[in-house]
Amino acid sequence: MAEPTEMSTVEVRANLADVLNAASAHDRITYVTSHGRRIAAIVPLAVAESAENSAASRLRAKDALHPRPEGRSTAQDRR
Repeated sequence: MAEPTEMSTVEVRANLADVLNAASAHDRITYVTSHGRRIAAIVPLAVAESAENSAASRLRAKDALHPRPEGRSTAQDRR
């Protein structure tokens, strides 16, 4: 994986095509900053999907350990 970079929101707007290409073709993570503080990240798709799958697995494990009372659902169930 390529070394992560940081860019301000203004820089990301001006270079969005290059930032997206760096994420998809070169596995680069770009942290988006506002006033010097990280507010978001543009990541390769595999990184995002892995994070999403991990979160879903943790939620399933938590639900298995602590089932919800009958009639109650999670926000994910309502999607």
